[in-house]
Amino acid sequence: MLNIESITKLNILGVEYALREVDCVSKYEPVRGQINHMSSEILLDRNLTDKMKTVTLLHEILHAICDLLGYDELGEDEAKISGLSTALHQVFTAQRLFDCSLSEYTTDELAEELKGREGVNSDVIDAIRYDSPEINLRIDGSKLAGRIVEGFQKGIQASKEASHE
Repeated sequence: MLNIESITKLNILGVEYALREVDCVSKYEPVRGQINHMSSEILLDRNLTDKMKTVTLLHEILHAICDLLGYDELGEDEAKISGLSTALHQVFTAQRLFDCSLSEYTTDELAEELKGREGVNSDVIDAIRYDSPEINLRIDGSKLAGRIVEGFQKGIQASKEASHE
């Protein structure tokens, strides 16, 4: 499981966000976490279980990604962001991605690990392989995240186009 207590900063698509656990996230509404895009700060309720902290952190990271990529409509849709964060948690947990750091992989190793998995198309593999100028450089997570999002968007667009043919 992810050790959130040891994380104080997150680099999300090149923007550094401060991460703080607090007793009360908001005095005005019952929320588990909250992101402030202006101050680049993410707050998490320290009383949550480890699993809920992880899901909530993923939720807030998705808000940040949507904001940074200009996906305002998606970023404001709490139901979709909640569903995506829960789904990502399940996928990462099932694959044990929270039990190891992606930085333990070289770009080539990660590309090989993901190659052929459902939902991972050639754009995603290319994003991983060509994110760094040398194959064996360790992965820069912020660049990788942006490239993976681009790869998935291309895959989704291709699927939509194929279904309309």
